[in-house]
Formats: sequence, structure tokens, C-alpha cells
Amino acid sequence: MAPGKRLLSPSSAGGPTPAVRWERPLLWLLLEAALLCILWANVRGSERPTEKQAIIPVTITLISPTNRAVISTATELKGAAVCADGVVESVQVRLRHVNSRKIWPWQTAHWTALTGTNSTAHHLPWQTGLPRLDDGHYEVECRSYLAGETNGVLSYHSFSIDRGAPGISFFPLHDQQTLHDFSDLGGEIDKEAQVEFMICRVNESAERNSYWDGSSWTFNADDPAVKLRAASAGGFWFPSAETTLPKPGQIEIGTYTISASAHDSAGNEGRAAITIMKVGPAFTLKSRRP
Repeated sequence: MAPGKRLLSPSSAGGPTPAVRWERPLLWLLLEAALLCILWANVRGSERPTEKQAIIPVTITLISPTNRAVISTATELKGAAVCADGVVESVQVRLRHVNSRKIWPWQTAHWTALTGTNSTAHHLPWQTGLPRLDDGHYEVECRSYLAGETNGVLSYHSFSIDRGAPGISFFPLHDQQTLHDFSDLGGEIDKEAQVEFMICRVNESAERNSYWDGSSWTFNADDPAVKLRAASAGGFWFPSAETTLPKPGQIEIGTYTISASAHDSAGNEGRAAITIMKVGPAFTLKSRRP
């Protein structure tokens, strides 16, 4: 080799590059395959949905007031709780006023009839007091706790407070009006209610007052038949189809009182009454000239 010249490698000289061969033991390959199988199994297992713990069914009922009831007052809530597969430890109640969106805090109810056998499938009556409630719609949320369980099972109920008496009046009849018959008997009403009315023929002696029972006049004011049925629709009330009114020939000259009462579903009552008169024919006296 001439001085000053450097040695060229076979690859630089254009010769073939020697192949590099990696050799691993068979045991190492088997370990790698096993590791890959374990990793794949873990990935597949993580994709499966997690099984949720079964919820134990608990039935909570609201006994007083009943669900969706309309009442005029409420001082307490009464109910019962039962679980088919467990023991109910406690019931909590929360009240919500829908109209004002006011929510009372959770309150633990107390058992009212413990039998000493707080066992599975046993009905447990509960009770809790209430503050004075305003008119409106209320929602009752109940939750129960089971022995050994931390999560409560929810139940929802509702009721309404209505203290407003139905407003009832007569129309077109009015007080001190004279009439020929009762064909215009009826009036206005401002809410849905059950309406009854009574027609009384006034006598100078109150014991001799007579009342229309649908077919004739009777002196017995306590007779249920004298409370005549009425119907209502569209803000008006009127005698029902099965109620028969006195005919003109059955209406004597004199003074009559008509009283009407309306009872709504909450137990509120509204009343109205008028006094009317039937007069005889008018006569004109003419003087004779001598």
C-alpha cells in the first residue's frame, strides 16, 4: 500500500455488506409471547362494563294526605315503608313548595307502630309533623335507608293546599226581585265544586215555612230531598237535568228565599242566598162618575 493512502472498508470499496444476525434463545421468545397475552387479557377485561350493585326495591307510600290530594289543611305526613329483601332502618322526608320553589331540609320521620319485629317484608308506618303551609302545590320526596346500606331509595308524592271557598252567586236573578216562575234560577261560580240549592216558601210563622223537594212542598226542612242538585260548567251553575222545579201553578203569591251552597274537593264551602217575591196581578180601580 502506498504511503499516505488509507485502507478502504469493503463497503466503501463497493463490496457486499456482511449481514448481521441476531440470535435469541427460545425461552426468551416464549416469555415475550406470554407477556403479550397477559396485556391483551387486561385490555379486554377493562372494556367490559362494570356490574352495578342491584338496588333493593323499597316501597314508600304516602297515606295522609293521599297522593295528589287537594285539602284545606295539613299538619302532618303519614306513610308506610316496606322492603321485600331487606330491613328499613329509617325514612327521611323533604317538602317542596312548587309555587314559591321553597325547599325544606330533610327530616327523619319516626315510626308510629313498632312491633318489635323490624323484619323483612314488614310494613312500617311512619309520621312527621309539618309547619303551617300556604296555599299551593307541594311535592314530597321520601328516601329510605336499609340496614347496611348507605344509599337511599327515593320516592315522590304530591298534594295541594286550597283554603279558598268557592265564590257562588245568583244570576240573572237578584235579591228582592219579583218573578213568575223559577226558569231563571242559576248563577255564577268561580271554581269546580258540588252545588246544591234550596227553595223555601216563607210563612209568618217560621214553623210553617215550606220547602220544595222536587215534587211538592214539605214542612220538613231536614228532609234530604229539599237539597236540590245543581250542575256547573264554564263558570256557571244551574239546576241539574234530574231536578224538577215548581211550575207556575205551584208557586203561590208570597215571599221565597233561595239559598245555594258549593263544596269543593278540599272541603271548602261557599254560600249565597236571595229573597224573591211573587205578586198577584195588578188591578186598576176606576171611579164611576155620577
